[in-house]
Amino acid sequence: MALGIILALTGGILLGGAITRSIRLKAVLDIEQAAPALPLEWRGWICICLSVIAFAVLSEYTGLVPATFACVFIAGIADRENSLRAILLLATGITLAGAVVFWWGLGVTIPLFIRGYM
Repeated sequence: MALGIILALTGGILLGGAITRSIRLKAVLDIEQAAPALPLEWRGWICICLSVIAFAVLSEYTGLVPATFACVFIAGIADRENSLRAILLLATGITLAGAVVFWWGLGVTIPLFIRGYM
């Protein structure tokens, strides 16, 4: 609960800073001179949302290692500049680090692998 409160406060502080910076920027620049807004990155939004869903589903049926790998891999696809090799290396590294920290270090109860689905 304490961690949740700390994260919420940190998010509020960051949001407040962004809002005040935006207000100051609008006061300095004329609205008509501002650059047009960038289009939404639908690929990024979709990949990030799918990565969270994939982790939620796969962690229950396949275990922590495949779920973490799939989550990071799908999220890595969101950036158009990432190569397949970079995404695979990132997913492998985060999966190994996540297994060490969460399963062995913190004792998370999600099994590393679930045998029936491999």
